[in-house]
Amino acid sequence: MEDVLANNRKAGFWVRFAATWVDLFIVWAVVKLIVAIFYQRDIYVPFELTFGLFFLVYSILLIGWRQHTIGKAVCGLTVQSKNSKPCGYLKALLREVAGKLISCSVLFLGFFWVGFRSSKRGWHDYIARTTVVQNSSLQKRARIILWTVFVLIVISIGRRTLEIGSLVLDMHRMTLPSSIQMPYTHRDPSSLVEISSLNEGDYPKFIKWLDINAKNPVEYAVETAAKHQVTIFGEVHQQRDYLLFLNEIIPK
Repeated sequence: MEDVLANNRKAGFWVRFAATWVDLFIVWAVVKLIVAIFYQRDIYVPFELTFGLFFLVYSILLIGWRQHTIGKAVCGLTVQSKNSKPCGYLKALLREVAGKLISCSVLFLGFFWVGFRSSKRGWHDYIARTTVVQNSSLQKRARIILWTVFVLIVISIGRRTLEIGSLVLDMHRMTLPSSIQMPYTHRDPSSLVEISSLNEGDYPKFIKWLDINAKNPVEYAVETAAKHQVTIFGEVHQQRDYLLFLNEIIPK
């Protein structure tokens, strides 16, 4: 036992960062599979909510049972209570739920605290009275995992940057030339009439105007789309009327 303890050292911020990303990837892959299976059976499973709950259960059970998650294990990390004892399920629950919620509360400062203190403990560690130690013999493997995580993060950020840049270019290309004037943008405001200000004597005149100028919504949408290469319709998701309207205008 003394040899094992002597071979351990307090785990710093970056190795814990790498272990967390390994765990996030594992949970992401499992939840993706679950969502896909339920989708094939026409059952909707909210990904974000399922991911968050699954990650909590995954962390609590594994830390309470084995003192580490899979990500922590491959990086040689162990979560310990005082005197190097296992933390157990109750402390794991306190650490992973209440503790990490508090660590997140101020711009994630509770996690960065690990890198600023010689004790290498985050706020959640102080709350649960735990310490994360690393097996020194696995430092090399942990460094490889950390650099792999960094490379994947950089690639992901690069791809997202290119996607955003492409969208910005598309928006620029879709901007109308100044020579094209949008309809109704230069009308004299004094010619506009607020509908609520009409009295009964104005109704026949208003009805006559509608008879001459008004159009069926579907006809108006089709006519407008026929004049432009791109027509954007604003619609509210999961509203039956909007869905029926779009289903009717698309074939036309």
